[in-house]
Amino acid sequence: MISKKQKKELTAILGNKYSESIIDELHRLGMRNRNGLPYSDSHIRNVMNGYQEQKNLEKVIFDLAVKVKDNNEKEEARRNEILGIKKTEAATSVNN
Repeated sequence: MISKKQKKELTAILGNKYSESIIDELHRLGMRNRNGLPYSDSHIRNVMNGYQEQKNLEKVIFDLAVKVKDNNEKEEARRNEILGIKKTEAATSVNN
């Protein structure tokens, strides 16, 4: 079951409109609910809010968060490389 703290962290990575990206990932993986239908926004929100426990859906959500976080880090590194910013400079410029 996804805790409130986990939801906050997942939302920070996936964005406030997380259900859209999760539905896209489920579609890409060919995953459907037990009735053979696509998962609904409300079902995904129920799982994210900890109202329902569904291990296979939770795994997809966490795997997607890892993928998005990795992609964000790679994009940031690419941008810093283009701008000639070293890793330590990028960290300090954010804090200023």
